[in-house]
Amino acid sequence: MRLLCLILFLVLNYIVYINCETNEIAVLCNDNDPCTVDRFKILKCEHTPKCVPQNQCEIATCNKKNGDCSFQQKCVSRHACEKAYCNPSNGECIYTPTCISGDRCSIASCNETTGACNIKPLCKGEEICHEGGYCVDCSDNNPCTTDFYSPYYGVCINIVNEWINCENSTEYRNCLKGCQTDNCRTAVCDKQTLKCHTNYKDCSDGDLCTLDNCDPEIGCTHQAVDCSDNNPCTIDFCDNEYGCHYKPDPACNGNKPCNVNSDCNDNVACTKDVCTNGYCEHTLNCGFDQHCNREYKCEKVRFEN
Repeated sequence: MRLLCLILFLVLNYIVYINCETNEIAVLCNDNDPCTVDRFKILKCEHTPKCVPQNQCEIATCNKKNGDCSFQQKCVSRHACEKAYCNPSNGECIYTPTCISGDRCSIASCNETTGACNIKPLCKGEEICHEGGYCVDCSDNNPCTTDFYSPYYGVCINIVNEWINCENSTEYRNCLKGCQTDNCRTAVCDKQTLKCHTNYKDCSDGDLCTLDNCDPEIGCTHQAVDCSDNNPCTIDFCDNEYGCHYKPDPACNGNKPCNVNSDCNDNVACTKDVCTNGYCEHTLNCGFDQHCNREYKCEKVRFEN
């Protein structure tokens, strides 16, 4: 038997030897596995995996033939209706559905092969989904309003939407048909209630000496006020701003005989009735800024500045 000459020496944590006959260099700790890294450390051989994942969400594999490393994600969707997510801190897989109904009043279903999502609403027609998971019908059958449910107030709210062209709707036209108009009134359809709102014509001319009325056929009329009080001892006249005025007629003074003041009472509170020298006298007893009104009472007169 021929004795092999071995020369051993330490190179970068590897023990290598040289075959003196062939001059071949070999590693003493080589385990002939291409997927391990072989080292001599602290008087013993170590064999560590060559392919190491970067985090807990990665899986590393090694080709035993050539030592090539390949990496893939740990968490992969199990079918077309879910997304996979990996928690890098602990490697836990989390799966979330791709088909979600969006509210509690609909049912979502998904084809696991194609990933096609189908959402079936539970609410019908004008019904609105309540946050409690049941359907609420907030429709007021008014084409001029936008209807919605307010979770804060817990009631349906119907607001006139000026962006909606509801004037051509059957409901609005029927409302207009019921609106009666003439020369004294105009009517419009209230979009909130779909009922007629009548506006009456203001015939006031600001003249207190006229009676202002409205005739449906001809419109506003203005009839002169009759200020006559059928008292021959008063002068009756009308002021456009203050209306009817009455003041004692001096022609009546001294015409009626009397014994006492009560014999001269003319039933006009604005006058002072006195029996003087056997004859009645009537004088206005209102202040300088007053006049005698239709009820024979003194009334303050407003003076223009």
